[in-house]
Amino acid sequence: KIVGCGGFTPIWPGVVEIWLYLQPQAFKRKRLALKLMRYILNDIISKEKYHRVQAVVLKDYKDGMRFAEFFGFKNEGLMRQYSINKEDFYRYARILG
Repeated sequence: KIVGCGGFTPIWPGVVEIWLYLQPQAFKRKRLALKLMRYILNDIISKEKYHRVQAVVLKDYKDGMRFAEFFGFKNEGLMRQYSINKEDFYRYARILG
């Protein structure tokens, strides 16, 4: 059973947009799930030598914001009417040395 899906979309060399969709079942074993996601994220960042990883989070989605911050992403500001439905999103980014 699929409980989540995600991906990396390169923008230009060194910069990538990431996305993730998880079902509630993905967190039945929360500690293991977070550890595995952190490992995969860091492994891909390291192998691909990304210096900027960015994502968007729906403005009122508090769990999504907390999730992004858990993985070291910082809120860079509000993007008004960003979606096709004119919803507001926050831009999150993780800058790597």
